[in-house]
Order: sequence, then structure tokens, then C-alpha cells
Amino acid sequence: MIIEHLKYPFYHTIIYNYFEDIEIQKIVNEIDNIEYQKLDDRHHTQLENKAGSVPICLDNVYSDRRDDSQVLFSISNIINLKLEQYVDKNPFLGYLPMTNTDLTYVQKYRNGSHYFAHSDTSVLTFLYPIHLKEFDGGQLYFTDHNYTPRLEHNSILIFPSYKTHKLKEIKSKHDGFVRYSINQRFFIQTC
Repeated sequence: MIIEHLKYPFYHTIIYNYFEDIEIQKIVNEIDNIEYQKLDDRHHTQLENKAGSVPICLDNVYSDRRDDSQVLFSISNIINLKLEQYVDKNPFLGYLPMTNTDLTYVQKYRNGSHYFAHSDTSVLTFLYPIHLKEFDGGQLYFTDHNYTPRLEHNSILIFPSYKTHKLKEIKSKHDGFVRYSINQRFFIQTC
């Protein structure tokens, strides 16, 4: 595992080689077999009409049985890294211990899929890309900064959620899904 903290064009952190190979296989198997469920109205309107991508809220799928999810178990281990110790390298990591709830979405992408420009409503976003098959495009792009971070398979991008971002169109010769994205959003709720 390699942790890289970047200051330009805004503070963000990238962790490379996060999951063990066996863990990725279990995660992919779970995502492959999750049945589609309708999202809340905001996400239904914004995501379900996009070409070729399939959104899934894992918190809805596993609402009363979170321990059954390999994905939720594997990403929960990020807390054990105590990332707040790196607050001198990325001040936004200082918010992590203040968060008290999170939501996790999975987005499944195939040829022609993309994701519209948006910002998240949480404090921090953790994005875990998993590449299944060869593809071109599919870069995460921060529109206000004309910036594309170097994200690889099995990495995590940690960034302040208010930063506007989108996923560029994926181009692939392969059938079916070629990329999964696990999106974990951390919130501070006061009531």
C-alpha cells in the first residue's frame, strides 16, 4: 500500500494497492451478483438515465444486514489506517474522526457510460475504482480545476466532497461491465 498526499490543485489523498487480490475477487463477485434496486429520487433522476451505467446504493441493499457485505466490510477497514494522522499533509483528513455516518454507492460502467458533473453532499468522498476489463477513457475529472488525478485499479481517491467532478465517457471493445466504482461518502450529522 502506498499513500500519496497531493496539494495541487486542492488537497487530496490517493492510496494505491489498497485491497488484497482475494479481497478484490470477493468484492467483484458480490457486485456482479447484486440485484438492481431503485435509488432515491435525486439519484434516480440523475443517474439512471445515463447511458450504460447502473447505480446501486449498498446501504439500501444491506439495510438490516450490513455484515453480509464484503464490500462494506472491506471499505470499513479504511478507518483502521487512522488517516487523520496525516492532517499536516491533507487538512481535510482532520474531518474524518468528526464524521458519524456514511453512505456507500456502487456504480457499474460499460462501454459508453459516463457520470455527469456534480458535487457530493457529504464532507469527504472516498472513491475506489475497480477495473474489470480493458477500456479507454473513464477518467475522473475535476471540472473547476481542469484536473484529472492518476487513479489506477485498486486505488482510493480521498477528496473534499464539494469539489465538482465527473467521469469521462468509457470506451471499450468488451461486452458487459468493464469498471466498477465504489463511492463512500462520509457525513457529519448533528441530530
